[in-house]
Amino acid sequence: MKKIFFGFVIFVLFTSVSLAISFKDFDEEGVSLKAGPTDVVEGLSIAWVEAALYPKRVEKGQELFLEVKLTSKVEKVYAQLDFGNTSEKVELSSNDGFSWTGVSKTPPNIVEGGHLAQIIIQGKKEKQITRTLDFVVLAGDTTTAKASEFDITTLTEVSFVGDEGSIKKLGKGEKIAAFFKAPFYRVKLKDGTEGWVEASKVKEPTEEFYFRGYKFYSNREYDKAANSYSQAIRLDPSYTKAHYWLAKTYLKLGKDLLAKDQLIEVMKQDSNFTGARRLASLLVDNYYKAALDNLGNKNYKGALTNLNNVLALNPNMLSAWIKLGEVHAIVGSKDEAKVAWREALKIDPEDKNVRSLLGYNDSVAKIEKEPVRVASASKKLETKKDLTNNNNAVSKDFVKDSIKLVQVSKTTRGTSVVSAIKSVIALTKSLGTKVDEVGWNVSAMENGFLVQYACRQQRKGRVEAENFDWRIDPDSRRVIALNDNAKLLMTRW
Repeated sequence: MKKIFFGFVIFVLFTSVSLAISFKDFDEEGVSLKAGPTDVVEGLSIAWVEAALYPKRVEKGQELFLEVKLTSKVEKVYAQLDFGNTSEKVELSSNDGFSWTGVSKTPPNIVEGGHLAQIIIQGKKEKQITRTLDFVVLAGDTTTAKASEFDITTLTEVSFVGDEGSIKKLGKGEKIAAFFKAPFYRVKLKDGTEGWVEASKVKEPTEEFYFRGYKFYSNREYDKAANSYSQAIRLDPSYTKAHYWLAKTYLKLGKDLLAKDQLIEVMKQDSNFTGARRLASLLVDNYYKAALDNLGNKNYKGALTNLNNVLALNPNMLSAWIKLGEVHAIVGSKDEAKVAWREALKIDPEDKNVRSLLGYNDSVAKIEKEPVRVASASKKLETKKDLTNNNNAVSKDFVKDSIKLVQVSKTTRGTSVVSAIKSVIALTKSLGTKVDEVGWNVSAMENGFLVQYACRQQRKGRVEAENFDWRIDPDSRRVIALNDNAKLLMTRW
């Protein structure tokens, strides 16, 4: 299991000298982590730095835990959290200057989508380094899914760590009230003392919450049912049946968007879940009908929203992609329209209507599903989170700075990247190749952020993506060419 670093007051519980700590049954994708030595260009020289934020996927009003561990002592560590419409500075605390911890809480009105946390590590003479971590605020009704206390039972003797650092041993079979897990449980003893116990050493009431939810659902107490199913999912995010029944409950409450999100999760975990597919089909029909009504009433924003909901549930619905492109075209978003129609063409390359909308004259237009061969360093680009769209909450300044960092970078011949791209495209067009310039976008990826200049070429009815991809580290401000196009640009232009 991949070693990860996160644990509130772990140094009290464990005496291991190892820098990183492994947890059993821990979702390694649930933590935002950056680990490694400092770069030579950074302000501090530290053999190893680990910065972590947990959970990486957080609900509105939920706590965020921050921790930094270093091989060298520093003077101060603090975090600047970007909440979209607000920001917060969190001072991390330490007993030894090596291990630092802090807690924040996302505001109830935080914007959904991607956010950033910048960890500033400050040494002597105010020299400092930065570690940038990302997290995602999930869509959801925080009042419905609000956490409440529940009993957990110790499976073995376990250490209870109080907020003041005091340690108490709890015996096997003791029941304690829990109200947060990350991956230690935040608990309260009978005397009211609050602290932490290791989650792997307690029995969780996951099934109890699930069956409690079913009882509430059967009694038509849907708010209570939603709360119980949410609690079960909080304890076990892979509990497919709980996601399904939460979706059904949300539909009873008239909360279609929340139901949609749960159904997407169910089908992600089990694509053959018949009940979920049936519910998704009903929602798709409702959203599509609503989109057509919106279109008839010239409510184009509503039509786009409903069509995107349709495609989130059924990405293979040809008519929805066509209609999405038509609405984009009506509102003047020609590039978005082409993107939608090309997705339709992937489903049916011989569809004459779609080919006509795209302006193709030959019999079949072939779409490259893997448009550009990408270097091994960027194999996970397909799971990137787009941060350019304003629907995400990452500050516009960060996106602009990231793009600017690439644009002003120099090739080996001293040409700026932005000038080199213009020259390449101009040359390509002069040779008779049609080029659609989609533009710049920024996405979160493993070990940094992807900055991409996206283009599409059309040759003999064949549509090909010709993107230029770079990975940037916002902390060291290094720019690394990822795919062949970017590498050629950096070395030959």
